[in-house]
Amino acid sequence: MAKILPFPGTTGDQPDDDDPHGHSDGPDYAARPGENAGSSGLAGSKLFPGLFGKDLGLDDWELSTLVSGDHEQWSELFLIQPELTAEEAKTVPILRWTRALLEEIRRNEPVKATTRGNLPAAMVKRLSQGAFVDAESTHTRVNNETHSPVLMRVRRLAQDAGLLLYRSKVFRVTKAGLALLEKDDHNGLYRYLLHAFLRKPETLEQYDRYPSGSVTVRTLPLMLFAARYQGSARLYEEDFADLLNSVFERHPEPEPYGDELASSIRVRFFERFGVPFGFFREAPPFKPPMVFEGAAYDPYSRWTRTPFFERILRWHVDPPKQPFQTPAMAALNFMEGAHEAPFRINGTENYRIQRWCIRAIERCPDDADAWVVWARLYEHKPEISLEIAEKGLEATADRRPDIPDDLSPWADHLYRDVIRLHFTRAASLLSLDRRDEALAVFEEMLRFDPEDGINAAAYYVPALIEAGRYDEAHRVHEKYRDDHWADGPWTSALIAWARGERDRARYELDRAWEKNPDVAEMLLLRWIPETGGGYYTAGSEGEAVVYAERTGSAWRRVPGARDWLRRQAQSRE
Repeated sequence: MAKILPFPGTTGDQPDDDDPHGHSDGPDYAARPGENAGSSGLAGSKLFPGLFGKDLGLDDWELSTLVSGDHEQWSELFLIQPELTAEEAKTVPILRWTRALLEEIRRNEPVKATTRGNLPAAMVKRLSQGAFVDAESTHTRVNNETHSPVLMRVRRLAQDAGLLLYRSKVFRVTKAGLALLEKDDHNGLYRYLLHAFLRKPETLEQYDRYPSGSVTVRTLPLMLFAARYQGSARLYEEDFADLLNSVFERHPEPEPYGDELASSIRVRFFERFGVPFGFFREAPPFKPPMVFEGAAYDPYSRWTRTPFFERILRWHVDPPKQPFQTPAMAALNFMEGAHEAPFRINGTENYRIQRWCIRAIERCPDDADAWVVWARLYEHKPEISLEIAEKGLEATADRRPDIPDDLSPWADHLYRDVIRLHFTRAASLLSLDRRDEALAVFEEMLRFDPEDGINAAAYYVPALIEAGRYDEAHRVHEKYRDDHWADGPWTSALIAWARGERDRARYELDRAWEKNPDVAEMLLLRWIPETGGGYYTAGSEGEAVVYAERTGSAWRRVPGARDWLRRQAQSRE
């Protein structure tokens, strides 16, 4: 059993003329250097208001340059100057693939294309069984070029880079390509390829259906700059999605959104660009705080920079000064998705919500809301729910409420989730019939907040009644009783009946009926309907449902209480 800590007190050389690139189109909102460059993203720029509070260390012109596709101005911000050793070059997939393709075509020149302008099938099979053997998934059977998107993208990239020529339905290696092969110039080859990719990133858009993908491919230089932030060794797709959503807040784009944009970034920025060019590699997966049968975890990848990441691009601007999305904000975004999902959180063991919770805990281990929701998914398995709640309490043990002394800790919105975590643990203990431990939780919470702004008594009193400690229940209830709500008279009626005070019980029941008559119906139902969450008002049906959920078990435990209530209900019909 985990030990629960005490509850806390109060741009570069361009390819030569053999390189046939054209300009990429982009929105014209970038001012020239020295012409109204704009303010920093930290202060909230005029062109990019969504970046308010995100200090990338760039002004408006610099931001515009990185997202406009205007490669002629890149030299103001960065140069492409790769410095790879021969051994490092062997680890870069794009170099291995391109060299193999060029060598294969050079050996077989002239290479006649198919009627569709693709490489001949025999050559494709040789490549797919050689340098491209690991380019596609293991179940992919490559019989022609259309079966290998990676090979097709590399072939088109080589053409865009001016290394491969396609004319009159024949493929030939260009003079520039032959020179690089003869000199074994891996740095020059890399420079040609990277220039081509950044100039014409539409190659990344092939073979998928991400409608927000154009945002991803157009912002490759911006995301490369953002990846330079040194405060974290890991890179997360959702952080880049948050950055792009902020950048394009006021500009007409193809609706970048949530998981869809993060998936596009994973595929188009990391898998198709960053990994082939050797910028990034996949990081080891996050190890969940606990593993149990049937648990499902987050499928998204984590990424790290390679050792020579900073040796590819020479930047003329400093790295970002702070994370463009803090871990706490990332966790909050995940939990917003969990709370807005069209599924119940109580006891449904929903794997999608569970993945969101675990990803939030990965980003921010003391995110109490994630621990609460995850534990509540297993209310039907109290042993698991209790284990999650206790792990969460250990992770959040250093949290302290940040409120004035004369207010309840409940007034601290962030600390509410820690309090809810204690409630969740107590509920699991009650479900496991470890009643004394659960009561100790409520007692400690009342000592922590003597005015009971956290409403611990509303749970403590029913638990005392279930334990048969009627006198203690009476004392606590009377101390914290609030007759504005149905809880006051209805619980008083139950305690009086349990203590054998029949006249008092009838008096309190009459008052309770006037306060909220729906409570009786809810207490007598076999199954209590769902509240659907949200707020309720005094005297409403929602209040009756909440009260029945909280004290229904106590009413069933007191001998004769429900039969008495049923008779009273029949007499009032």
